[in-house]
Amino acid sequence: MAPFKSSLARSAAKFLGLANQADLSLRGASQSLRYVEPPDPWDDVTLQSTTTVTSSTVSAAGSRSYYLIEFICVGGGAGNGTGGQGGFSVARYQIPTNTDLVFAVGNKGTPGTSTSPNGGSGATADHLRGGNGYSSYPPAPTYGGSGGGGGTGVFVTNSLPGVTQGNALIIAGGGGGDGYSGDARGGNGGGPAGDNGASPGTGGGGGGGTQVGGGAGGVNQPGSPPITATAGTALNGGDGSSAPAPIGPSWAYGGGGGGSGYINTTSPFYSASQASTNRNYTGMGWPGSYGSGPDPAPLGAGKDHPQISPLGAIGRSAENGILLVNYYN
Repeated sequence: MAPFKSSLARSAAKFLGLANQADLSLRGASQSLRYVEPPDPWDDVTLQSTTTVTSSTVSAAGSRSYYLIEFICVGGGAGNGTGGQGGFSVARYQIPTNTDLVFAVGNKGTPGTSTSPNGGSGATADHLRGGNGYSSYPPAPTYGGSGGGGGTGVFVTNSLPGVTQGNALIIAGGGGGDGYSGDARGGNGGGPAGDNGASPGTGGGGGGGTQVGGGAGGVNQPGSPPITATAGTALNGGDGSSAPAPIGPSWAYGGGGGGSGYINTTSPFYSASQASTNRNYTGMGWPGSYGSGPDPAPLGAGKDHPQISPLGAIGRSAENGILLVNYYN
């Protein structure tokens, strides 16, 4: 006679998916519980469309058709040819289509003069902006340091003023402005910590931004006017020194530091299975500017990315940033 099995036991077995397995008994039969990992939604995906973003905008809930998204961010370059390059960041996320996002794109800095020493604008005048170059005295307007480039990134919020470090998904830092001396190159943006600015003579360039704050302010050479450079803050560049009195050409002020790049791997939207696609590079790899990122870069320099390379001098000094949004399904 077969062993008695209650209806309650049979129901429990079906619930646990064990109904077709042998009973656990003194005869030594055993049951196995096997975890089946759910399929990765990125398996066998196809690129559906690409949106090129050149100015900051809100991607409102319901405006997107796909939730598998790759962001390719390039920060704005500094104002002059010897300024820093923008950083380069790439990462993939699974973002519900009913989530508000801000796409922020940083502009290039402006060349330094006595009347226009401003940095590049970011998401707003108060968010992701590049630092201002220092103001030179009027008889020598070309002595003004150039402004830093604005940062480019994506944020989980519904308005530009809502941009914070806490709701950032990905950021490519802006390039640091150069000093008035051609040797005072600005540091490149991007990477875990942006490049420090170059420091000719005994002055000090601005420090590169970090993952939790802005870079340090520059240090003037001894005997120069009072130090007025400011340190950067999270999401914003620091301003260069002002020069209220005539200065000699031997007083070369240092270049500004670049802003750091950032990829939020703790976000609930982050696609951990796609970590091998991530890139957070210091600079774009353009020759001739201070710093160039990883050498050799594991996946090629930012300028060599197949979607970036056809666009020209993206991320170089005196070039605006850009954001490419790839949608997959």
